[in-house]
Amino acid sequence: MLFIFLFLPFLSVNMRAFGIAQRTSGFSMIFGDAGSFGGFLNLLLPILAVAGLSFTKFAYTKMLVLGVAFMGAYMNLALLLGPRIPMTSVGVGMVLSFIIWVTITAAAFMEYRGINLLNDLVKK
Repeated sequence: MLFIFLFLPFLSVNMRAFGIAQRTSGFSMIFGDAGSFGGFLNLLLPILAVAGLSFTKFAYTKMLVLGVAFMGAYMNLALLLGPRIPMTSVGVGMVLSFIIWVTITAAAFMEYRGINLLNDLVKK
């Protein structure tokens, strides 16, 4: 889902006086003309880290996944609430991305604590 949300609008620039409305997706923030290494770190690195750590078998894998998921949610919240350039607004991709990061963090916490809601619901 997070990869899909990278293609939705992350920022919108509205200049009503000139009739200009421009949107920037997360993908273009990473790889586009204004792309930077900071955009990669904020948007793509936590996704890759959670995906990679989910398949490893280290002793502290669950704690690492929880930490990276929390940092991904925190970085997304900082992007969501951080300082803006005048006349810009948050796009739907950034909001949905934050909601998914909170969900991933909750799932990682439940996995870390050994809580398995699906099995508990199926057994009853």
